[in-house]
Amino acid sequence: MSESDYRVMLVEDEIPIREGIRDVIEWESLGFTFLAEAKNGKEALDLFEKLAPDVVITDIHMPKLDGLSLTSAIRERTDETKIIILTGFDDFEYARTALKLKATDYLLKPVSPQELTKLLIQVKHDLDERGKASQGAENKNSPDALGLARRLAIIKMISGIEDPDLVSSLKRNDDQIDKALWFNSVIYDFDHTHRSINPDMYRAPFRTLNPNHVWSEIMPDRSGSLIELVFSSRIPYAEVDLESLTTQKRKLIADDTGLSISAGIGCEISDVAGIRRSYDSAIGGISHRYIHGGNENYHMQSVKESNTKRRSDTSLRFQKSVASGSVEEWPEYFSQIIDELKESDAPEEDSLETVTLAVSTMVNALKSNNANLNSDNIEDTLIIQKARSYKTIDDLHRWLREFLSEISTKMKDRRLETYFATAEKAKRYINDNFMHSSLALEDLYERLGVSQSTLSRIFNTYLDTNFSSYLRDVRIRAAKKLLRETDLRNKEIAFQIGFNSPHYFSHVFTKRVGYSPTEYRRKT
Repeated sequence: MSESDYRVMLVEDEIPIREGIRDVIEWESLGFTFLAEAKNGKEALDLFEKLAPDVVITDIHMPKLDGLSLTSAIRERTDETKIIILTGFDDFEYARTALKLKATDYLLKPVSPQELTKLLIQVKHDLDERGKASQGAENKNSPDALGLARRLAIIKMISGIEDPDLVSSLKRNDDQIDKALWFNSVIYDFDHTHRSINPDMYRAPFRTLNPNHVWSEIMPDRSGSLIELVFSSRIPYAEVDLESLTTQKRKLIADDTGLSISAGIGCEISDVAGIRRSYDSAIGGISHRYIHGGNENYHMQSVKESNTKRRSDTSLRFQKSVASGSVEEWPEYFSQIIDELKESDAPEEDSLETVTLAVSTMVNALKSNNANLNSDNIEDTLIIQKARSYKTIDDLHRWLREFLSEISTKMKDRRLETYFATAEKAKRYINDNFMHSSLALEDLYERLGVSQSTLSRIFNTYLDTNFSSYLRDVRIRAAKKLLRETDLRNKEIAFQIGFNSPHYFSHVFTKRVGYSPTEYRRKT
């Protein structure tokens, strides 16, 4: 263990999950040491008192002391420990409560090693920054110390942490912030990947692009995007072409990484205390990328009034299509839903809600039909997380088309397997009951639990005949055997194989075999 390693404690009552996280993450390569594990909150709190870990990763629901109570207890002791919450999709509100208790971040279960690794990298970065701030406390007026203090204050304010002294302290110690007459938030984010943007790479280049009277500060957001606070001591605000300036900075990152990037430009504010409002509007602005596709600057704007009834009608038709099992129709209805979302310019969360409902409907239908899909493709939370992970609706649509194509193919294969099995059952039932003269198609489809039309289709597809012809062939084969192996009269054979009329039996036998029953017996 290196002296610079940060110590991690894991709290999880489910053994497979706890051991999976413990064993899969490459702790040392990330700059961490796996210190301890606990199976409930009470045990974790005892260990915390003894070991004082730098990072605690904890589940929400646990016996004896749950994750929220553990978080609260840790916060009563220190604000220094980083706390990562693990929560299920249905318990998202618990995660929000945990953030209010100053948890660092949350992850949805089942936990992806890649997502946890990415979050741990960010946590280490934050811990390193805090260490630098501590080392530079004696020189708090240096540019690096001022920048770090500014960034930490901004992150606290946009996170909704209420601290009455924070703004006054920031203005008192930061001359640029104190002199600024307007502020604006900008969010930069890659369009087609969840790769993080490293602020250290762009802090100096951004300042070079700024006009003389414009300042800016950049820092990472929890999602991996980049937050920029732009501010100036000169008015009016209109003198700064923020649109063009943002485009230049966006292009700088795109040229450097080779990746498409979008920016959300927030509303102007006159006091840094309102930074949360500007940040929220920047987030609202970039959410329009979801519909419009990315590689642009987006402003918070009034969303066009959507045709809710029309969208609801399409969603309803989709649900009926799914319920009826018409897998082939699903892509078409999904395309209609997405086209209408685009036309309505619906906000990202509204669009995600509509798409999530459709995906959930589809998954439930597949599960109720015991679709032959791999378990990692049929779990509700995994599918919903996947659908919600895309940053543009076009990327989501491409994935959905591939996913639905896979489902359609597998459902067709499953249907073929089911039909073949039903055909074999039909053959066995006829072979066991052909001697009953009353045997009819109705008996068969009621016995097998399929519709008459489906059963007729199965006979035509798999047996290349119909029910009546197949039944007659079975009876004629039985008649041949009796004619060869017994001395029964033709009349007795007719009744034994299900014919009510000896004359009709003789007629059918002659037509099928080419000889009368008597001639067939004589020849064999």
